[in-house]
Parts: sequence; structure tokens; C-alpha cells
Amino acid sequence: MRIDDRFAADVLPWYSRVALRASASESFVSHAIGTLLDGASAGMVEHLAMRTAAIDAAVTQAVDSGADQLVVLGAGLDTRVHRLALAHCDAFEVDHPDTQRIKQSRALTLPLAARSLRYVAVDFAHDSLANRLRAGGFDPARRSVWIWEGVTMYLPMSAVHATLQTLKELAAEGSTLAMTYFLAEGSPQTKRYAAFGRAILRALGEPILSTMTSDTVRSELFAAGFELVSDASENEWCEELGIAPARIDAFHGEHLAVARRL
Repeated sequence: MRIDDRFAADVLPWYSRVALRASASESFVSHAIGTLLDGASAGMVEHLAMRTAAIDAAVTQAVDSGADQLVVLGAGLDTRVHRLALAHCDAFEVDHPDTQRIKQSRALTLPLAARSLRYVAVDFAHDSLANRLRAGGFDPARRSVWIWEGVTMYLPMSAVHATLQTLKELAAEGSTLAMTYFLAEGSPQTKRYAAFGRAILRALGEPILSTMTSDTVRSELFAAGFELVSDASENEWCEELGIAPARIDAFHGEHLAVARRL
């Protein structure tokens, strides 16, 4: 699957940039390179593209419904503030100061699609997310949309719970949260795939620290003042987006939960 992210090459490291450009056209060679990359990553490349598309759709729907603030938690090299229709949104990218310095240096020349962008540096071991966001200009009284993508599974459950409680404090009624998590349940086949995906992540230095059942996600969100709107797997993202399921399913265990602040 291809995502219209014309700015990805500007923020990625040089080796990823080379691979991306090599697979960017519609030629047979680029298709072969894309297939090779997806196979070598055990499906991670295609999975991330589908996850991006699913979250893009959730953000667009929230903005169309009146959210005028966007918060990206653990933003990394995210390019949504440069490519999505966010002209009426003030955006806040939250991440560790070291990671933010890399993103800022690479995004200097990129156009801004949001009304404004503020980088909010947070060292979660020492800083208060709520205090940092407020100091950066975030207004808890205004409706917001929050992206928490590819993060919860690398945190202990205590940190997931604490962050959701912070969102309870900051997110106004009608706000939206798009959060991914690693499912702790499933069929034997799904569990085998998930075990393979976990082994790959562990080898990359990003071991899975927490998983959740669908019921746990619902209850954690409710305790934080959110109503679960949808909880979808990779195959369900594909069905919703009208695209073909992934050829390799090692990361099928990651779900996207979309919730609305009550």
C-alpha cells in the first residue's frame, strides 16, 4: 500500500530515504523493491502504511467534526502537520528533547499545513505532560484530537494509565483519541503471528512491555472519561479503507482504538 506522504523522504535517515525513493514509482522494479522491503521487515512496512492511513482517517473525521487542536504524543518523525488538511488547527508535537531536535532540523524547510505548530519537549521521567502542554499554548477548553501511535506497547501499564489520566484532565468534551495498542488475545494463528512480530521488535531494541485485551482498553478509556467508538484490527482497517489486507501478518496484533471524550 502507498501513502501520499511527499515529505517522508525529507525527515527520514539517508538509508531509509534511498529505499523509499527506490520504491516510490509504479514501475516493475520499484514494485519488486517494495515487495522485498516488506518481506524483509516481516510485513512491518506495509503494516505501518495501513496504520498511518487508518489514523489519518480518524484525525480527518475529528477535525471535520470541530476539533481545532491536534496533539501528537511521541511524535518522532511524524509529518501529519505538514500534509493533512489542518488549516484551522493548532498543532502540538510532544516528544523527548533529543528526538525533537532531529525532527526540527529535518523539517525546517517543510511547509506547514496546520494553522500553527509548537514542539513540546517532554522528558517523561522528569516533566509533567499537562504542565508542558499548557505552557506551550494548549487550551484544555477547546476540542482536540490526540494521536498516540505505536507507543503504548513499549510502556509499562502504569505509564499508559497515567497518560490516559492526564488526557482526562486536558481533553475537552467531544475530543478524540486515536490510540494503538498490542492485543493480548486472539486465535492461535493470530498469537503465532504476534509472537513473530514481538520477536522482531525485540531484535530492534523495542520489546513489547504491555498488551491489553479489548475489555481492558474499554475500561481504561472509560476511567479516563472516554467512550470507545471503534476498536479495529489491521484487517478491519483494510476493509474500512477499501484496500487489500497485508501479505504478511506478523503485526496483526496491533489494534487502533478511537475514543471520544465524554
